[in-house]
Amino acid sequence: MAAFTPITFNRIKEIADEQGYSLRTINNVAELGTNTIYGWKFKEPTIAHVEAVANVLGVSVNYLLGYTDSRDNTVETLPLEFTEIDTDMEEIVALIESAGLSKLQLQTLKRLIQKDLTQFD
Repeated sequence: MAAFTPITFNRIKEIADEQGYSLRTINNVAELGTNTIYGWKFKEPTIAHVEAVANVLGVSVNYLLGYTDSRDNTVETLPLEFTEIDTDMEEIVALIESAGLSKLQLQTLKRLIQKDLTQFD
């Protein structure tokens, strides 16, 4: 188990706020039990649960646990070529996959694309 510290909860809350997501959303996308993240205000999380949340938020486990102040964010912006509308679908998928987006960012992108595509129906 990870060392208990409220810094884990606080950092998750801070990042969730920055990204515009509720803790409930982060909790659900990480596939944790009901209110698991809220419980981290009072008890220590498991490494597996912290890792699941780190993957959703696109930061390192060490950052969430307070071992480093660097988020080690592996999420990159999409290359400029992504903005070219005439790019075929296979190239778009390859660019998205190579961007290293978090699970939550991929779900958000998927929802936005689906919303945009409904305009053409």
